[in-house]
Amino acid sequence: MLPKFKSDVDMYRASVGCLIVGAIVQLILMTATIEAGSALSALAQLNNFLALGMLLGVTYEIRRSGGRRSMNIPTWLIGVFLFLGNGIHSYSKSGMFAPFAGWIVAAAAQRYKVSLLQIATLGLSFVFISYYLVPYCQIGRSSMVEGTSLSQSVQTNIAYLSRLPELHKLYEANQFDAALNTRQSETLSFLYYDRPHGLMDRLQMIGPDDSIIDAAESGGTFGILPTIMNFENLIPHFIWKGKPTISFGNVYAHEIGLITNDDDKTTGISFSASGDLYYQAKWVGILVMLPCLALMFFFIGDSVCGDPRESPLGLLAVFTALHSAPEGMSGVFLSMSTIMIAQIYFVGWTSVYLLPRLAEIFMGRGKQQSNWNLRGNVPTPGRFATVQSEEDRPAPAVLPPVYRWSGRSS
Repeated sequence: MLPKFKSDVDMYRASVGCLIVGAIVQLILMTATIEAGSALSALAQLNNFLALGMLLGVTYEIRRSGGRRSMNIPTWLIGVFLFLGNGIHSYSKSGMFAPFAGWIVAAAAQRYKVSLLQIATLGLSFVFISYYLVPYCQIGRSSMVEGTSLSQSVQTNIAYLSRLPELHKLYEANQFDAALNTRQSETLSFLYYDRPHGLMDRLQMIGPDDSIIDAAESGGTFGILPTIMNFENLIPHFIWKGKPTISFGNVYAHEIGLITNDDDKTTGISFSASGDLYYQAKWVGILVMLPCLALMFFFIGDSVCGDPRESPLGLLAVFTALHSAPEGMSGVFLSMSTIMIAQIYFVGWTSVYLLPRLAEIFMGRGKQQSNWNLRGNVPTPGRFATVQSEEDRPAPAVLPPVYRWSGRSS
């Protein structure tokens, strides 16, 4: 159901347009006060232009170069903006990893041949982020104050970045104290997964699910109220005035003893969908509710996105699922079936029909080839190149070849 680009050149122009619009929208959201049900709140939920620009730019460059390159000027700018704006400034680990995830998703869809240098660069980047920037995010987020101006936030960012080794030591000390409290707790001392492992704690759901499954076994189920409220939550704020917002991750954490401060109503503890549904209804949740919710999302997502090799707009669903799917609890199926699909439709149709024209205005139709390295109408011969005789002539989508074993040895 998603629209397709008329040519790979329009895909490139759309990536430039995503950079322009995404940067402007992100700056507005960083400086404005967002209220539930407002136009800015809706824009914040639909805004995923920068991520889409990364996916489109990498896809275009791989096709254009015949698999020899994957980055160009817009993708570099988008990556820097995502890393600094969504990651460093907002103390978001997912924002820091977003540029790398976008590149990996697009390159994998095009079967891009990764070099040893690129593998080493990715590995070193992940080590640096895990060792220094994850503590920076955890400590920085805990010290955030509402109403802080943009300039004050930037000054705080710079101050923390200049003390990364100290933040790492403080983070390790906090992790050790948390693990010690867990082992000494009467309700949590029996858990198998009670030792901190830094970033790996955010890359697996076994630890959180260990505690919530044991709570279901020892103390009974919570009930299916969270699933009912997830469906009710689909009603927009402008229709349901005063709609309550309940973080069931926080509620569960209070129930099972992961959060002991009764006044803490904001800290979110992430559980997987299977752990959440087991706590709601045990095996009924696993064998009945989970398959129904998963099939609902599959049918909606597949009918809308289709094969992402034909339309790279569908890669946005993969990109979103990398972060939301493992730790979104059971509500992730509904949010990805509704909000994510609306987001993909919004940025997809905008990028196909509006943003290429915006990029032409910004770059200048006559200058874009020389200044922005744009030669989509004369592709370099290669596995991913699409042959076009004219710039605006529609070209059939070229799918990466699928290799199959022939059964014969060479």
